[in-house]
Amino acid sequence: MSTSSYSAYFTNPSLAVVSKTVTVTIEAAVHVTQAQREWNGKGWRGYCPCHEDDGEQHNPSLSINVGTTQPVVVFCWAGCKNEDVWPALCQKIGDSDSRPLR
Repeated sequence: MSTSSYSAYFTNPSLAVVSKTVTVTIEAAVHVTQAQREWNGKGWRGYCPCHEDDGEQHNPSLSINVGTTQPVVVFCWAGCKNEDVWPALCQKIGDSDSRPLR
């Protein structure tokens, strides 16, 4: 299983700011972004947690892959910066920690 650890600050309205380290696995990233396998079988395409998490209909723009220099690689084809995508993805994964992955 490929994993990446990412430390981020999450804003919690009741606690101000909380520091949390989240371990990102391919499985967790695919789950929280509702990703589907790419047509060529290489990687997944899911909803970007930065701009496609608003309940509106979107075309999935977040690519999720196993990397060569880091275990999990993400890229938003709509132009979101990775420094914005990673914290948002980690927050979604952290929020789903109590829910079982299918």
